[in-house]
Amino acid sequence: MNCPEIPVADKLAYPPIQVTEPNQRYAAILLQDLSAVRGEITAVHQYVYHHWVIHDADPKLANLFSRIARVEMHHMNILGELIIKLGGNPVARTNPHNCSSAWNGNMLQYSTGKRQILAHNLSLELAAAHEYTAQAQSIKDPLISAQLLRIAKDEEIHYNILHDLLSREQNAT
Repeated sequence: MNCPEIPVADKLAYPPIQVTEPNQRYAAILLQDLSAVRGEITAVHQYVYHHWVIHDADPKLANLFSRIARVEMHHMNILGELIIKLGGNPVARTNPHNCSSAWNGNMLQYSTGKRQILAHNLSLELAAAHEYTAQAQSIKDPLISAQLLRIAKDEEIHYNILHDLLSREQNAT
């Protein structure tokens, strides 16, 4: 598989970054998508870290991780802008169960083996796609829902890429 040629984002354009009206509850939901353990901040850092540690062993895979990180960074930017438009503050902090927690490097998974890296990222992409799809159904603002569904398409593409790569890796031994 030639990783540099694999599309890492859906061809469909992203909707405009707009909301119907400010809504603190929706801002809090999106803050989790931004800053939680499985959020976009973590995804960006995770893919950059994996790019670094796999680069010498597999430069093409490292390049793929870098390209996926850029897509995740775009998602991060979209969420941050939506949070502001909703009246929130896109801080790198989550508030699960009313216990505030700042984003930190302990949220990353620091494996260096190719299979472990692929398997970990695969599980995160699947969870992200499901979460964004579920949120799009529960959030009653059609502008936000459209944005979440568009982001979910990218996460599904990432999942499919990683699934294929992990299958090939497992079949190689």
